[in-house]
Amino acid sequence: IDNNTFPSGKVIGTSSISYVYEWDSYYAPRATYELLEKGFTLKYASEPFTVVLDGKEREFSYGTVQIFANDNNIKTVLEELAKRDGVDFYAMETGLTVKGINLGSEKFRLLQKPNVLMLTGDGVDANDAGEIWHLLDQRVNIPLVLADISIVNRIDLSGYSHIIVNSGRYSGLSQDKIKAYVQSGGTLITLGQGAVWAASNKIGSASFKAS
Repeated sequence: IDNNTFPSGKVIGTSSISYVYEWDSYYAPRATYELLEKGFTLKYASEPFTVVLDGKEREFSYGTVQIFANDNNIKTVLEELAKRDGVDFYAMETGLTVKGINLGSEKFRLLQKPNVLMLTGDGVDANDAGEIWHLLDQRVNIPLVLADISIVNRIDLSGYSHIIVNSGRYSGLSQDKIKAYVQSGGTLITLGQGAVWAASNKIGSASFKAS
């Protein structure tokens, strides 16, 4: 292979209302984080909707992101992201749709910029942790805060939107502290034995069947 260029996306149309894009591009999370970092207001669709584009109906599925055109420079920003990340952005001519939720519906939920904490240290599977760090920090430019299990029990977790618990041994981790974090609205992401630990300590409603 002499040339393996990542395919560019495009911005279709111009809008003073909003643009939407789908969550099916590999780098959609990278574009999303950068837009949030730049201060744009983003919401995601909790239900499908259909709009008319170029005289034809076009359906958008769950998770479609809407960017509000609250910056005169928005099209230039989107063109740069489309070229870099291969995301297609569609200009919306009206807030009304022909099917499903309207663009102004409360069923479009506000997206907040994530602040992610990942547990590390003795007992955590280093390979799993390394893969997650590389994906988020290096691939999609979402920075991670790395915290050793030994200090997580002593720090304030309320400022973190997500906590990642990879496969590993977590006997020294305070289940009450993590449970309180989840009950207060935090998002816990667990993998492998981390998920088993969370389920066995009744953190959330997940359970496992014996194989």
